[in-house]
Parts: sequence; structure tokens; C-alpha cells
Amino acid sequence: MSLSLNMDISVIEPLWSQIEADLEAEFQRALKALTEALGSPNAGELSVALVSDAGIRALNKTYRGKDKATNVLSFPAVGAAPFLADGLADIPPALLGDIVLAYETILREAEEKSVSVVAHCLHLFVHGFLHLRGFDHDTDQKAEKMESLEIAVLQGLGIDNPYEINRP
Repeated sequence: MSLSLNMDISVIEPLWSQIEADLEAEFQRALKALTEALGSPNAGELSVALVSDAGIRALNKTYRGKDKATNVLSFPAVGAAPFLADGLADIPPALLGDIVLAYETILREAEEKSVSVVAHCLHLFVHGFLHLRGFDHDTDQKAEKMESLEIAVLQGLGIDNPYEINRP
């Protein structure tokens, strides 16, 4: 039996349509790399919303109590058991959740880091996906584990370590 991970991309902010096709292809490559890196069967549905800063700000305020725009938000599906970093999740949920990316913030950050918008989006997509699978960075130990996985996956996709870009 073949397992598959399906992704639906919704373009809410029209400015995203300029690079939507590139992003879809890159996100598909990232899903394959993430599946291999996690070493666990993956099946289900993933939603990606490409929004404006205003859209992500509203979500951030409603769900996190932070009245500001951010680059990415992840919302695991309600009732979905998180993937455990040690590989103990036997059956992935039918709906993994949602990743939301904000156009203006990502554009500004990519310019500040001197990286392409697509490369920065790819990093944030990988970061958001790992959150959906139960990874977090709320402690130094968890952050190191999550960042190491991000760096490895991105390196396999030809993207430089995003945590070394523009560090003093």
C-alpha cells in the first residue's frame, strides 16, 4: 500500500501568484525530503495558505494573542496526534494541518538576508511542517533538534543554512 501526502495551496494574497508555481514545485520537493528525513510513513492532507501581512496578523492575534505580523504560522489539525520526534507515531492523521505564510514579511526578510524569496519560503515551509509534526523550539534542546533537521533537509534541497545567514 502506497502512502501519499497531498498538499493544497490557497493563494489569498494576489501578490503570491507571481511565484506560486515555483513555490508549489519547491514545496513538493520539500515534502519528499521531509518524509525521507523523518523516516516515518506519511499520509494525509496539508493545507498551505499564502496570505498578506494583514491576514497573518489577524490570525496571530486571534490564536496567539500577538497583534503583529509574522512570517509563518502552523496550525496542527484539531485532534491530530503530533508526530513524535523519536518516530513513535504509528498512523499519521488524515489532516495534518495548515501552514500560513505572509507575503510582505517574507519578502522583507528575504531582502534583509540577501536570499531569494523562494529559498526563504522553502525554509519557512520546512519549519512550519516540522511544527505540524510535533517539533518545537521552546527549549534550547528542542530548538537544536528542530534546527538541525531543518538545516539537513534544506541542505539536501540546495538551500544554505538559514541560521548562519547574516549572523554577526
